[in-house]
Amino acid sequence: MDFTEKQLWRVADLVRILGISKATVWRWLKSGKLPEPIRLGAKVVVWKKTEIENFIQSLGTEAQNG
Repeated sequence: MDFTEKQLWRVADLVRILGISKATVWRWLKSGKLPEPIRLGAKVVVWKKTEIENFIQSLGTEAQNG
């Protein structure tokens, strides 16, 4: 299954989609830039595909608005 078909995305998926490092994912999460993930366990977090797609759209809007 291609990662774009999944409804829940893990950190590795965000790294590929956003073109950022794992460290940046955690830094953005800590700063509140990324939406809150769903915690499936002590060491497993996922994000809803729709929330990340909305986040990506908001980045485009921010860039357009300067």
